Order: sequence, then C-alpha cells, then structure tokens
Amino acid sequence: MILMYCTIIFNDNQVILFSDNGKNEILDLSNSSTLGYIFSKVINSCGTFVKFPINWNNAKKFCHFYNKICCYSNTNYSFAVDIFDLSDDEIKSNNDILKYIEDNTNCYFKYKYDTYASANLNEINAAIDFVETQAAFVKKYNFSQLESLMFIYDMVRDREYVKELEFEGLDVSRNITKIITSSSIVCSGFANMFSAIANKVGIYTENIIWNNVDAFCHNHASNICYVNDSKYDIHGVFEFDATKGCRRKDNSYLMNYSFFANCFDDTKILNKDIGLLYNGDVNNLFYSLYEKYNKYLNSFDKSINLVSNYKALQILNGLIDYMSIIGMNIKECINLKNIIKDNNMIDKTKIRVRLDNIINSNNIFDSIFNNNLEVSDFINILYNVRRVQHSIDKDKYLYSFDDLYNIYRKSFKSNDNKDLFGCFLEICILSYNYFDYDDIFKFIDDDALKMKLISVLRRVKKN
Repeated sequence: MILMYCTIIFNDNQVILFSDNGKNEILDLSNSSTLGYIFSKVINSCGTFVKFPINWNNAKKFCHFYNKICCYSNTNYSFAVDIFDLSDDEIKSNNDILKYIEDNTNCYFKYKYDTYASANLNEINAAIDFVETQAAFVKKYNFSQLESLMFIYDMVRDREYVKELEFEGLDVSRNITKIITSSSIVCSGFANMFSAIANKVGIYTENIIWNNVDAFCHNHASNICYVNDSKYDIHGVFEFDATKGCRRKDNSYLMNYSFFANCFDDTKILNKDIGLLYNGDVNNLFYSLYEKYNKYLNSFDKSINLVSNYKALQILNGLIDYMSIIGMNIKECINLKNIIKDNNMIDKTKIRVRLDNIINSNNIFDSIFNNNLEVSDFINILYNVRRVQHSIDKDKYLYSFDDLYNIYRKSFKSNDNKDLFGCFLEICILSYNYFDYDDIFKFIDDDALKMKLISVLRRVKKN
C-alpha cells in the first residue's frame, strides 16, 4: 500500500508510527528488524513527519535514529520535524536544540504558519521576527480588536496575487517562511500571514479551507477570527478573506471592504455560488464544538446517562474555551461541569436542559455562524483606522468625508445610492455628535489635515 504520509513519534526506546490509513504501530528500536520495517514505510511515503518533545535527549536520539536509517538505506533521506505545536517563544528558547537537529540531519521543519514542511531554521526565525515587527506596529496604536483586524487586513492584502513560477515549489507562495522574501503569494500565503500577525497581536485566528467542487482546481483559504471587542461590544466569529480583497495593480483595493469581517453563513452561500464548499475541519475550535453538539443530539435518545453526560462534558470544555476567547461569562459552564463530575449518572435530560440553556441564552451558534458587523460599527471602525493610516501614508490611504462614503458604498452595495448616502450621513451625525452635513464634512476634512501634518512631520523626523 502506498502511503500519502506517515508520522513517527519518539517515546523513550520506542517509536509510534502513524499512517494515513489510521493504523498506529508501536515499535521497539532495540529490535534489529525495526529499522528495516520503518524504512519500508518511509520509502513508500510522500512525506514523513517526525514529532517528539523538543529537548536535548530526544534530539540526540532522533539524530542517532536518522543516521541509522541513512546507513540502512545508503541514502541521505529527508524527514520533516514537526514543530507545529511550539510557540514562537518556545522555538526561540530551543533554538540551539533545533540547530543541532538541522546540522546533523537532512531535515526541514514544519512551522505552524507554513502549508508545507520545507522551512529551515533561519527562515523560521526570520518569519518570527517579521511577524513580531508587524504585530508591534499594530499594537502601538492601541486599537480595539476589530480596529486591529482592519489594520492587519490592509497590511496583509497589500500585495498582488502572484502564483509561483513553474520551476518553483508550491511552498514559495504559501509558507510564511517563504512569502516574506518571495514575490509570489496565493490564498494560503495570505491566510498564513493574516493568522500569524493576528494571533501575535492577541486575536485568536485560524485558517479555514474551502474545497473546490472542481477536482482540477485549487482549493481556497481564508481566515476566521474569534473577536472579543469590548469597545464595540462585539463577541463572536467573523470571516476574513485577504485574497479576495488584495491589491489589483493600484490602491483602489483600499476603498473596498466587502471581504472584511463577514458573517460565516453568508460567506458559505457566496462561496458555494463559485464552487467553494466548507466541509468542516476538526482542527477549528468552532467547528469541533458544533460537531460535538450535533453528535450529542443525534445519539441522545440511545445513550445511557453516563455516556450522554460524558459527551455533554466534552461540549462544556469546548464551550469554556470558546466563550473565554470571545469574552463571555463561563460561570454557568463551570457550574454544570462540576455537577457532572460530582455525579456523572445524573439524569441526562436535566443536563441537556441546562446545557441547551447555556447555548441558547448566550446565542452561541449565532455568534459563530450568523454574526454580522453592523453598518454603524463598520463606519466607526473605518474612521478610527483610516485616520491613523492617513497619518502614516496620506497619498495611499485616502481620507475625507467623500472617501469614507465611497468606501461604505463599495463595501455595502445598494441599488439606491441616494438612500445609501442618507443612511451614511445619519450614522456619521449620530456617531460623531454633529448635527448636519456641513459640520460632519468639515470635521472629517479638518481631521484629515491634522493627519497630513502628522504624516509630514514623521517624514521630517525620519530624514
């Protein structure tokens, strides 16, 4: 059988071999036949990931194992060392160990913001430095979470969609460790960069994959962010697609936010119309929570109290994670969790009633699938971000009353532009406490002059 990939995990003098057929095998390295057996799996694999706790003992053990495999096969075989679960700080603190592995093997690393396992340590460290610099730039303006996401969104989409050259690997346009120095970037690259910067700023963000119904066409990648924005009192999941909103030869892309902070269900409908389907991903927090709840409901009538309540406990653990991230009160979740722990044979119906009450009273699934950004919130977010951007680059980030209105008009399409303008004006008057068109117009244009002055003074100081 030809394997698509296999994963080897080291554990003392044993290796645990995982293959894509779901079969797990525990092998003893002291057995002379083990190396040959492992090698027979490896050579039939398109990619072999090696995973182990990063410490000196395991690093030396892996290098010893690697040399044995190479001697056995008489070839310098390449593995990918999986460091996906390591934080950037852990990578930095274990840099000497990772360097030792790199120097003594022919291995690459699987970094968490890379689509392919093809990075060397220098590339990973460069990517970490890049992301930290970008995140520090965002943080210095003290934006709210949604304001930060708009700033990051514009930062990431400030590149044209460019495929890798025919002779280049796919990683060149997809891995964050490659795209920061490459001229190529496609949807996975945009998504990886967006996730990396947003997470570094402190906004929990994941990539999601949209599967193309045409098997001969590529899939698509975008992002979901778990927003906890107390300034706008917005808590839940939004979808962001930097690829669809990216640069198109000029700066006109900065006048359209159609793919910024969208409702997930709305995006599913729009993507379905162009042949892109979301089939779920258990690695995503929101989807795994949703799936656990559905399985809990589907098996509820057949399950005994013990089994049903165990599943409820799993849902509660997911709820606590999700609600904590988006800033909801988890007190009721913890109380119900403790009730089940104290008596897991309690009547399952009583547990379900309380669990459903938590989910419904907090609008959990609405906050995941049906969260919409109100127009008034969007205009306020845009105003607060654009004025800062205008002070950074007044020619690139246009900022006037008319510019804000044009952005609003392009981002929220309507057949009746007159009504749209009236709505926009009303929102501005209410938001900024001005009472008529002339006042709000003058207020924004005066503010633009202040931002231009800041921009000029920055350049003077720099030079």
